[in-house]
Amino acid sequence: MLPGSPEYRQHGFTVIELVLVFVVLAVVAGLLALALDVHRVRAQVNHSLDAAQPAREALERFYVDTGRAPLAEEELTRHGLAMPSVPPYLASLTLDGGRLELIFGNQASARLVGHTLALSPYVSISGEVIWHCGDAPLPAGLTGLAVPAGPRAPAIVPRQFLPSACRN
Repeated sequence: MLPGSPEYRQHGFTVIELVLVFVVLAVVAGLLALALDVHRVRAQVNHSLDAAQPAREALERFYVDTGRAPLAEEELTRHGLAMPSVPPYLASLTLDGGRLELIFGNQASARLVGHTLALSPYVSISGEVIWHCGDAPLPAGLTGLAVPAGPRAPAIVPRQFLPSACRN
């Protein structure tokens, strides 16, 4: 049997076919790694929002007792309430004019370090405190509790990493 004769049958793959398979596998692996990284960063944002729940509850308790939002952490302390300790993905969790600001750092992904997520309290017509973050639209009939604070941190958490409740 000679190459080119009808009985000759090639066994195996050519180098070009093998290279194409490896290129396709590399592209798929790269896309999977990117998707997993986005998921990991979103999980860090969600974890930080969950860890800020005690701070939201302290602000709500202050509002129920006084009818207004605390302007600074010292007001919470004088009222017998306290801010929680800073969770692992945050560099700081602060109260600024009634608004909670989560500034990412420490163990956070490099894609989050230095970015800020602000949680602003609003009161519904029924008196319930509603928290707002990101660019999600505000429902009608809410009154803001937070005092417009000074300039905010320039680096806001990128929209792709925000939970759905914080996106419009």
